[in-house]
Amino acid sequence: MGGFTSTKAPLVVCRAEILPASDPLGQFQPHLEVSNFSLRLSIPLAQLLTEYIAAPHPAQLILVTNGGVRIFTIPPIPIPTQAQIQTTMQQVELMAPAICKDWTLVEAFWKGAHFHPAWMIDPPPDREITGLWQIAVSGLNAGQRVQLLSPAGTVLATAGPGPMGEGGARLSALVSPAAGAIGIQIEGLEGQSPPLARRLPLRQHTGVDGEGADRHQRVRRANRQIIIRQSQLFAVARIRVEKHFGTAAVGTLGGRAMLAIVSGARLLVWDIGHCDAPRIVRIAHVAGLRGVLFDHHGLVAWGRSGLLRLAQIHARLEPFGDQAPVEGLAHAGGRLVAVAEDGLALRSGGRTILESPRPIRGLAADRAEIATIELDTLALRRADSLIDPVSVTLPEPLSVTAAFGRSGAFAVTTQRAGTYVVERGNDGSATVSAHYPLQAPWFAESQRSGRTLLRFDRAAGAITLYRKDASVTLMR
Repeated sequence: MGGFTSTKAPLVVCRAEILPASDPLGQFQPHLEVSNFSLRLSIPLAQLLTEYIAAPHPAQLILVTNGGVRIFTIPPIPIPTQAQIQTTMQQVELMAPAICKDWTLVEAFWKGAHFHPAWMIDPPPDREITGLWQIAVSGLNAGQRVQLLSPAGTVLATAGPGPMGEGGARLSALVSPAAGAIGIQIEGLEGQSPPLARRLPLRQHTGVDGEGADRHQRVRRANRQIIIRQSQLFAVARIRVEKHFGTAAVGTLGGRAMLAIVSGARLLVWDIGHCDAPRIVRIAHVAGLRGVLFDHHGLVAWGRSGLLRLAQIHARLEPFGDQAPVEGLAHAGGRLVAVAEDGLALRSGGRTILESPRPIRGLAADRAEIATIELDTLALRRADSLIDPVSVTLPEPLSVTAAFGRSGAFAVTTQRAGTYVVERGNDGSATVSAHYPLQAPWFAESQRSGRTLLRFDRAAGAITLYRKDASVTLMR
């Protein structure tokens, strides 16, 4: 290994990555952020892999600059115990009323009043800042819904007791702190709610235990909780492309973070390893191109000519599979799943794995679920079996995308009724958990690469890259 040499020029990062042999699970590399003059590795506790928690190990980072090469050893990530996690959560909870005077109004929120929590993070004066609000409310009764209001009072989203139990609702929005405070309100209350009972941990007392509805209501009141997470994002780069571009995908190619989009018959690929200085590294013209995605082996383009793979950025696009025309493609359960040209079948590995009596007009997937739009229905199927689908009827659905960060949740955009979030619950059923009436939620038009968030504005022909600057979580 060579050391850094003496030079009058400033050190510039040419390349930085985790050595694959030291990171077999991929725990470190997706969270490494590299810019021209710095690098950052930050892994949220919630994104630690189960396999890594069971056997933590170090990793090696290779750093190449204009002054030389060096390899650093990153020690194993310390895994907190459940007791340490609980202690931290209790400390945050005790701090909330002291640092946020508006938090004392939360009891009135449970009786129907608007709750306007203040933005807690001081924004820097010289950056374009966007505020990410993530709100979870538990303890709702049937028929009650939480509304998320813009600073002007417009309803941005509505959510009722979701499918995960505990009467919980989840909402989120991107709102600039400069625009003012958002509002939160419960609708569906009948008269005055009883006083707040002693609040218990979120996971306790989640259902009826046979002692009747009165106890069920007491349990819900005791389990009432509101959690607000504020994250400050700042724009680091903006990519201009043709308006109304097609499919966009974020993934890894040759150990580098990449962005790929479809614009007409062109496949455009950017290296976004340096998130503040993305650079285009590949332009390819593909007849009949319809979409692109990343899987474990690299980039996959698809369209009238079937499937094409790009394993390395300077390699050829190589055809693979049975070369049948593809109308839609998703990566689910470790395999590629394609919509056949007639829309009446799903295919994988050159064979038909599902026949549909109704045309499939939309396809999306996450690790566990495959979602399809069939006429006015969104159907969810387990990726490993495809049998026994559960479905939800929606008004004029147009497209479906996976809601990243939420397993089994999908955002369905409709022609005139906004966007619905549909997810599968603990009991296996599918239900609408949230409705965004005016515009699609941010997570339906975004993807993430480590700590970099990419937002797609197809109408303007722009892709904005954001970095998370700071975040705070309050609960009561």
